[in-house]
Amino acid sequence: EGSPVLHLVRSTYNLENEVIEFTLSVARADKFHYKIRHLRSTN
Repeated sequence: EGSPVLHLVRSTYNLENEVIEFTLSVARADKFHYKIRHLRSTN
């Protein structure tokens, strides 16, 4: 309790703007290294 954590909330949508994935994540800050890259198609 009281330790730093990484709290992630993520929603992914399809072309009709409907949620197709929803994720809640909590990770201890001293145990993980994150590299996040988000790309969106320009088509």
